[in-house]
Amino acid sequence: MIQKLTPELIKQWTTQANRWRLDTVQEFTYGPWTLQIRRLGKKNAPHQFEVAGYSDYTDSMMVHRYKSITDALLAVRSGFIADFRATPIDREAEGQNTLIFYFERDDDHHAVQHSVVIKGILTPEQKKVIEDCLEQGKYFVPEQLNFYDRPASEPFPRWCEWSTAYSLTTRQATVDMSTEELVARFQELRNGWKSCVSADGDKTPYLCTASEVRTRTVVVMAKTHDEAAERAKQMVSDKEISMDTPDSSAVYGKSVGFATAADITSKEVLSNPKD
Repeated sequence: MIQKLTPELIKQWTTQANRWRLDTVQEFTYGPWTLQIRRLGKKNAPHQFEVAGYSDYTDSMMVHRYKSITDALLAVRSGFIADFRATPIDREAEGQNTLIFYFERDDDHHAVQHSVVIKGILTPEQKKVIEDCLEQGKYFVPEQLNFYDRPASEPFPRWCEWSTAYSLTTRQATVDMSTEELVARFQELRNGWKSCVSADGDKTPYLCTASEVRTRTVVVMAKTHDEAAERAKQMVSDKEISMDTPDSSAVYGKSVGFATAADITSKEVLSNPKD
């Protein structure tokens, strides 16, 4: 049976790992990670330990090497973020803030890890409330929690995957939100709409962005192709190119989050009468 990485196991390995035989392998899990740690020989100096494994959120195996057992375990506890030494391992128990990880899928379905630090320590009861509020038990939109300011080049928020690999940290909060406020926000997103609209069976209101893209191909005289593209865009804005009779059109719809009570009272609410 594969063991879980607990504070007790961390203390045990911290004191014993340097006496492991070469190539000793210990298998363990931590949050979404299934890993093994191996004692390396002198030929791998200055590295002494290797951590290999995979996450439930990724399709590929990762391998990292570390100079000490402390560095290896810190990296695991931090979710392998670059600044894992920000919280010394012997001070983690003193941490008064919570480090939270989540994963965003890109267009190729590869997982990109993000992390935030919130003020306070999440209790087991609060974690349960949050996880019950997630879409399908794992999805949420970071923008709705002020976790992420999406750049203009990425116009639509993405549904991301919540990780249950919480960790205490002495790092300063990166989000101006306490654990109580985080839980309340999750409850508002998941259930706040019920205060202004009747529940319809197992349906939930979602905030969606619908768009129609119309295209028309014209000939533009210009010195370069970049100038031609800019002139075409400006001519559409100036109504010199009419889009009333496009060559083609496409309609898109994208869910960008849970609909709150404020959304329901300020936006058009639609439902399919056939459902």
